[in-house]
Amino acid sequence: MKRIYVPTQNGSEWQRLLAKPVLHWKMGKSAMTAAASWESAADALPPEIAKLLESSHVEDLVGLKLLAAIPEWEVALEGGNTASHTDVLALARNDQGLCVFAVEAKVDEDFGPLLKDKRAEASSGQSDRLKSLHSILGVSHLDDNIRY
Repeated sequence: MKRIYVPTQNGSEWQRLLAKPVLHWKMGKSAMTAAASWESAADALPPEIAKLLESSHVEDLVGLKLLAAIPEWEVALEGGNTASHTDVLALARNDQGLCVFAVEAKVDEDFGPLLKDKRAEASSGQSDRLKSLHSILGVSHLDDNIRY
């Protein structure tokens, strides 16, 4: 996939970027809700995101101004058959400098199974992906009670 992005006119333009556009594009679900939230915020961070970052009181995360929001950013990870999709990759700036962060949008879904459950049923590709994530994060093990 090319890494060239064009501005959108409305949230419905996000649908074609989804891994499963028909399945994942439903009123009241994460993909459509995220698109509506980011599009309605226009050139700013959605209020929920801004409030969360402001509440951290971390200088690097306070007062961020949106530079670009890239929906369905593909992240190549070892293992598995497909790239991982980040719902929104945001580039922002404040007086401290540049901030890049990923948003996993959820309405009423879990963030995925617990790692202990994922490990118990993991395919060889998923096991390889978990090992790769350990390496990327510089840890030998991730807690079984966090979400995959």
